[in-house]
Amino acid sequence: MHWTFRDDKTRVPQPDEYFGFVYVITNKLTTKQYIGCKQYWQMRKRKRHKPSNWRVYTSSSKDLNEDINKLGKRRFKFEIIQEYKTKRGIHYYEQYYQMKHHVLTAVIEGSDEPAYYNKNIGGVRFYTPVERFEDPEWLKERYHNPDFKERHREAVSKGMCKHLYKITFETGEEITLNNINKWAKENNYDQSNFFKVLIKKRKRHKDIVKVERLSDEEEK
Repeated sequence: MHWTFRDDKTRVPQPDEYFGFVYVITNKLTTKQYIGCKQYWQMRKRKRHKPSNWRVYTSSSKDLNEDINKLGKRRFKFEIIQEYKTKRGIHYYEQYYQMKHHVLTAVIEGSDEPAYYNKNIGGVRFYTPVERFEDPEWLKERYHNPDFKERHREAVSKGMCKHLYKITFETGEEITLNNINKWAKENNYDQSNFFKVLIKKRKRHKDIVKVERLSDEEEK
């Protein structure tokens, strides 16, 4: 087996616990890469039927496999980025990492050579060539500046915390909080999921079935 984990070389794949993984293969000579996903299992009627060929798999890329055959596997790194428990998970995060790293438009620094072997994203939806687009400065500030991210987190936290909220549990118990963020951290709840329950994008969060912001009169 040629796979290792990108973040921890001591980790080993867990096909009994996960459905598959997202991976990156790197040509050590050129730094050119390929991002894809692979299932641990072949499926039949939505059930695990038998193991796939993941142990020896080298991607579905014709160009990449030609280079592997020509140069040999020792010239490539085969790294698992992360394992996922569902088919939906591996395909979603495959596209996430492909988009994040601009696999259709990125070039190797100092050249016009594509930085990735990928010819499409999501299997069939987006193909090369794709026009190149540089993020505007305001977008770079928003998504790449650590100070901005920290200020944004603080603003969201303060916005959620400066009002009273009533939380209803599945047992029928109700509590009123004036610092929802602090309470969430102390009791192992997720503040973002509180907000989703509040705006009805989630039906519940763990044992919490309802989150309400109290009116100004009730707060007084």
